[in-house]
Amino acid sequence: MYNYLFGFAICNLLVSIGLAQPGMVAPKKSASTVKPAVTSPAVAGGIFNQAPPLVNSALIANVSKFYQLQVEGKFRQCIPLVADESQDDYFNIEKSKYRGFEIVKVEYKENFKKAVVTLKVGITYVFHGEAVPLEAPIASNWKLEKGIWKWYLNKSVAHTTPFGGLTAGPGNPEDHLVTRPKSVPQLLAQVSMDKQDLQLSSFEDSKAEILISNFMPGVVTLLLDYELLPGMTVALEKKVLKSGEKTRLLVAYHPADAVAKPMRRGLLTIEETGASMPFNITFAVPEEVMKTIPK
Repeated sequence: MYNYLFGFAICNLLVSIGLAQPGMVAPKKSASTVKPAVTSPAVAGGIFNQAPPLVNSALIANVSKFYQLQVEGKFRQCIPLVADESQDDYFNIEKSKYRGFEIVKVEYKENFKKAVVTLKVGITYVFHGEAVPLEAPIASNWKLEKGIWKWYLNKSVAHTTPFGGLTAGPGNPEDHLVTRPKSVPQLLAQVSMDKQDLQLSSFEDSKAEILISNFMPGVVTLLLDYELLPGMTVALEKKVLKSGEKTRLLVAYHPADAVAKPMRRGLLTIEETGASMPFNITFAVPEEVMKTIPK
């Protein structure tokens, strides 16, 4: 058996190699908000590096079959789709059902003899008895073996997750823990904002910012969404943060007039965990206007 760094996140190593998650509980139903389809807009329009149509369709068919069997818990039926060199690795990996999957991108290599398939899978992360449904990106390695596309384990690639770089190795995982959260909320809170409320001016140019810190041992990707307002810009200095890194959410406003402005809301989401952090933007009005507002 493997011993992994950052023991409570063992499941994420298996996510990163495109298989199941030890310690996760599979739901009773295999239905998921992650669609087990290959016809979504995310996989259309030339992202397959112009592979010959027959090559591409054969790969997509086998990837879809492989991960649909993972969703259904039929792990032994995946064996014909596993390369000979990785049969032992596949047998040794503890397996658990996905809630669903969606193919996002395919990158071909070595003259279309190998491919890295990026998928989004539905998982259930269980930590200290708490179950958290997540959608996680995974990279799955495939190669042509006797004319058939098969999954294989690329042991030369480090498995990086928001919980840190996970590799097989000896020793007690407890010896390598950087920070061990005691609950799921504490785990998700390891990416934080220094404030949630910003105030700009409704009558003159103004700026404000939020400092975002990543205290997780691995890389996280920040997704930004907010309500629009003419003259207002909202942007992240960096969208990908390594462990220990910080970035700023920058908000600037150039008002066209001095009338009162409505509050705007925003949401910062951690792609790898699905955790979201809301923030609010309010607009100060001129002092003379404040005097006319009934108390």
